[in-house]
Amino acid sequence: MPDPSRLAVAGPPCSGKTAVGGELARITGAVFIDLDASIAEIHGLTPAGIIEESGEVRFREMEAAALESALARRGPVVLALGGGTLLDPSNMELVLREAVIVTLDVREEILRSRLTPGSRPLSPDPEALGRLLEARHDHYRSLPNRIDCSDMTVEECAVAILAMLYRGGS
Repeated sequence: MPDPSRLAVAGPPCSGKTAVGGELARITGAVFIDLDASIAEIHGLTPAGIIEESGEVRFREMEAAALESALARRGPVVLALGGGTLLDPSNMELVLREAVIVTLDVREEILRSRLTPGSRPLSPDPEALGRLLEARHDHYRSLPNRIDCSDMTVEECAVAILAMLYRGGS
């Protein structure tokens, strides 16, 4: 069983992984790492820029390396994953071994309302986001420790996640 002081926040684009992960880290005193921000810092380009310049395959390679580096860190950590990070079986295996995955469920209409057009390379508009959600539906439903944060504030969602984990998962 992975160390419960090491959390990986998963979910679809616009579900609030960064905001909720940051709040979880604040509450628990853990180090917070946003995987996309880490990739941007290392490579000097946002994920969107990397995908535009080098393609999604190259981005996924960079993402896997950043994930490995983040999880090599010892001690309490909260890691906000990218929406597609766990699609790679190797990434999934690593995260399951090194952290407890918590998955944010958010209703599609809320995800669409949070989308800033052009801000996400694989879902630049509401229609593309809908297609991506449909294609990944089974993947997101298969992830553990899911919590519906649709009608919660960031703070409420973080507290609900900690309560769920304290009770022993979903």
